[in-house]
Amino acid sequence: MADSARVAEHTKPQGRWNQSGRDWLEHLRTHPEKCEWCVSHTLGLKVIQTMLDGLGPLQGLRVLELGCGHGALSVILSQRGAQVTGVDLGPDLLEAASLLAKGQGSSAVFERADIRTLPYPDGTYDLVVGRAILHHVSVPDVRQALKECHRVLKPGGRALFVEPVENSALFAFLQNLVPAGRQGTLSFRPSILQRRAWARYVAAMDDRDMTTRELLTAGAPFASAKATPLGVLIRLERVMPKALVPALETVDDLLLKLVPPARSLCREACVEYRK
Repeated sequence: MADSARVAEHTKPQGRWNQSGRDWLEHLRTHPEKCEWCVSHTLGLKVIQTMLDGLGPLQGLRVLELGCGHGALSVILSQRGAQVTGVDLGPDLLEAASLLAKGQGSSAVFERADIRTLPYPDGTYDLVVGRAILHHVSVPDVRQALKECHRVLKPGGRALFVEPVENSALFAFLQNLVPAGRQGTLSFRPSILQRRAWARYVAAMDDRDMTTRELLTAGAPFASAKATPLGVLIRLERVMPKALVPALETVDDLLLKLVPPARSLCREACVEYRK
């Protein structure tokens, strides 16, 4: 299959996210002050802080972000001294990311690329990062994407991904019994008991459940892979007042330290691969 056809094929599930990029682009053009909010909001996310803590000093490093979306993480990494390239498939997402970077005085650059066939020479980057990107592609494509990460990394380089995971089929079923999110929004999930609504939801999904084991196994090209579980009780944030979310995160940290079996119920995993 020709490269252009492969990109076109891979873009199909990207539609709703590029629409999000289109909305953001219009929003940033109309309200440029939202650039600062977008970055500060992203920095306020516990999962982003966990990722940043794991990256260490970034000054002078060449960093590639896969699935950069609106570009906030790339901007944050560039503000910490990295030379950042963010890639995505959605042209409107990339334009919104470029506008965000310009509004923040960031040197981050954004390019259209397929994570399975990165257009960069071997050994180009010190670090590759990704936030909730791998669960949008198939099992073989995750493996191929990580092979590409390994290829474009310098010797001793690292790749760091934070991905949603479901390590317990029973827990996932019980969780899906309860509707989540606000109806009519991208985040809405009906109850599995609402058969027609659930069927429509599944048919429209552009992501899938991953497991921590899959993420570790897919890192076979790397010398090592290590996973850190993130969040169990935080799953309740959709049905609790926002003011209580920080308390949930604090209790989660203690729970995962004191009760190791709870790690199988974590909502996300941060996985570090070392070349």
